[in-house]
Amino acid sequence: MRRAFFAILCVSLVGCFGATGPESVGLIEAATDADLSGGIFPSDQIQWNVRTFNASGVPINASVVWSSTQTNVVTISASGLMTAIGPGIATITAANGRASANIQIIVDGNVSGSVVVSPPVATTKVGTSVQFTALLKTTRGNPARNRSALWSSASPSTASVDATGKVTALATTSGVAICATAPDVATVTNCASLVITP
Repeated sequence: MRRAFFAILCVSLVGCFGATGPESVGLIEAATDADLSGGIFPSDQIQWNVRTFNASGVPINASVVWSSTQTNVVTISASGLMTAIGPGIATITAANGRASANIQIIVDGNVSGSVVVSPPVATTKVGTSVQFTALLKTTRGNPARNRSALWSSASPSTASVDATGKVTALATTSGVAICATAPDVATVTNCASLVITP
């Protein structure tokens, strides 16, 4: 599902509602059709579009000037094409006179902050297999990109696990820990419990 993000700001009451002339820009609306629900990461490009209105709220054709407060985080072209450069926080602005639209941009550094293992508890029989999955999230809470968890078993002779999280039950146990660890931060780890019956 696409999600549109909007930013509207009238810099002053005069700029919004004063007698500034029929074609003066009183309001700027900025939006994108890009789906930003998964976060913004370095090298991502997002096209922003604007609509401009006069002081009476009537749409008009007017140009805007784009800028970024932190060009080491994001840059933006004259046409509104934003490019994420590096992790951090920046504000991009579309402006015309005293009216502007400001949008805060957070670029994710793609550093692992947590991992969730599913299912948290499973039961199987000796000689069968169980598939576990790991969801890695960044310190910003977005799904980590291009990163897979490292799997391990607390008792490989009881339950072995491959690189995809598939566990093979080898011997009975009341519970063996099957763990997923972030490849970039060794302290980011989480385990599930596997019970193996005869």
